[in-house]
Formats: sequence, structure tokens, C-alpha cells
Amino acid sequence: MGQKVKYAEVVLPLAAGDSFTYAIPQALEGNLRPGHRVIVQFGSRKVYSSIVWDIHTRPPREEPKQILGILDQTRLIDESQQKFWEWLADYYICTLGEVMKAALPAGLKLESQTRIQFLDSFDYSGDISDYERVALEFIRNNPGARIDDLASVLKKRNPLPLIKSLVDKNAVSLEEKILQAYKPKTSTVLSLNPEYDTDVKISALLETLHKAPKQEKCLLAFLGLMNEETGNNNEITPSGFIQTCGESSSPVNALVAKNILLKKTVPVSRITLSGKEVKDPARLTPVQETALLEIKKIFENGRVCLLNGVTSSGKTEIYIHLAQTEMGKGRQVLYLLPEIALTSQIINRLTS
Repeated sequence: MGQKVKYAEVVLPLAAGDSFTYAIPQALEGNLRPGHRVIVQFGSRKVYSSIVWDIHTRPPREEPKQILGILDQTRLIDESQQKFWEWLADYYICTLGEVMKAALPAGLKLESQTRIQFLDSFDYSGDISDYERVALEFIRNNPGARIDDLASVLKKRNPLPLIKSLVDKNAVSLEEKILQAYKPKTSTVLSLNPEYDTDVKISALLETLHKAPKQEKCLLAFLGLMNEETGNNNEITPSGFIQTCGESSSPVNALVAKNILLKKTVPVSRITLSGKEVKDPARLTPVQETALLEIKKIFENGRVCLLNGVTSSGKTEIYIHLAQTEMGKGRQVLYLLPEIALTSQIINRLTS
């Protein structure tokens, strides 16, 4: 009987499945162990560095692709780190690929979409091949080029070993761009230039605006709003200010152009707390009080707890009391909701 073909379960830095099966070429069989970093093709075009998680002889249902190469002579992670990653994936309900993406720095997660930057400090006079020199010229002339861009130019489907060599020689650096899905809510505000910090300076400023009566009127209205509502160091929104002074936006824009009023964008909380009456949490029923005490006992032992109850049984009140206890100790509380539609309702309850 012939020797059985060996297969590797590899982890890719993706949120898709825990591992994928690849065939191990005979040339790599003696050198490959779990924890090694290898190069694999995923999909029709993309190339990634991945981590071997397990080696076995169980053939998959479909013909697997072969591992393209090995990146390191030693293992990147050992058995204890594998167990830790598995624990993280289980505890945080995510894939091993997501743990890998979070755990490894960009330089160890080579993939075709990773961007390459030339390092100006690199000395060409060192040990560098003609092939590496061609790659470096392309990278230097195309800042932010991706690994798959380099592969297209070099006509090389598997450029990761070349990239690794350039990284090891401190010729290039790798960059991952994380797209931020969240966009903070912002508002434009106006404030008085700090240069006018005394009554004498403000009076002199008003003198210069006598020939621009609308601007003078708007500035007086702005100063009145600051004194009456916000205090000298706070800001006022342009829309509210224009309504108050009864003018168009033109004189306001003129004051901004003259650097008398300063305009800037500031983040705004999506939760409005002002004007809300602050109340103490409602008193708990005997059943709720018993549940609260049981939960606190469980917490004292360092364990987690599931509070099970039907709708409208008063679970939220227990959460509120628990949150108040923790915040009283100077700690923070993260309140998670299963449905975005519940957000407004729970914000109103927690706010009060």
C-alpha cells in the first residue's frame, strides 16, 4: 500500500469557519507541524498566510488545494497558545480566524490585500537579489501598493515568501487598514475668539463693526446668549443662534471670516440626559430581592449567572440595581441589548 496523503487544517485570518483543509505536498511533510505559518490560496485569486492547526490523514469530501509553501522554520504558536485561542473563540463566540486576526501583528498576517510601504531607511548596498530589487522599485514608486498588485507586476502568483524576506531585511513595512463602520454624531458650533477675553477688547471690537450694523447686531446677540445661557467658554449652534438674532446666515459667516467667531465640529452624544428627572431605582419585590441576593452571591465566587424570567417579570429592575452597585464601587457597566428596537425604551429607563 502507498503512503497515505497527509492533510492540514489551517486557520485563516477570516471570520469564516474555524479551519480549512489543504493537502500537504510531499516536500513539506517532514517539516510541517501544528503552529507553523504556511501560504495558501483561498478562493480563486486571494493568497493568505495561515496557521497549521492540525495534521491528519482524513481526506475531505472535495479535492483540496495544496499548501503553497512554508513561511517559517519554527512554529509561530505552541500547543498552549492553541488551547488559549480555542478558549477565546469559545468564550467570545467567534471563529479561530477572528482570534488570529486580533492576536497577530500585521507583519505576520500576510495576505493579498495587505498594503506594502517602502522604508526610506533601507540600504540597497546590502544582500539583496535582483528579484527583490525589482520588487522594491515597484513598491517605492507605488506607495500603498497591495501584495496582489505586486504579484501582478512580477507575474508571480505566490509573492508572500518574497514579502517576508523584504520585511526581515527591514526594506518594507506592512499595513492593515481597519474600516471603521461607526460614525460619531457631530454638530457645528460657534464660539467667541479667545482673543476677545475682556470687556475692553469686546468694546473695541464692537466699535469696528459700526459700519456693519447686521454683524454688530449678531455679535451683540451672541454675547447675550453666552452670558444668559451657556457661560463665556461654551459654544452655540449656528442654527439656534441665527434664529435668535433674527438675521440671515450672511452676517454670521462674515464674523466667522473675520475670525471673530470660531466655527468647529464637535462630537455629540446620541443620548440626551439634560432635563430628565433623576429618580432612585424602584423598590424591589421580595422575589426580585431574593434573585438579587442570589446573583451577588454567585458574583462573589467569580462565576457568571443567567437570570431567567418571563417578559415583564422585573428583570430590568434587577439589572439596574446591579449596575448601581458596581458603579458605586467606581466600576463600569456594559449593558447589551438583543434588539436595536429596544434601545430607546431601555435608554429612557436607565436615564431616569
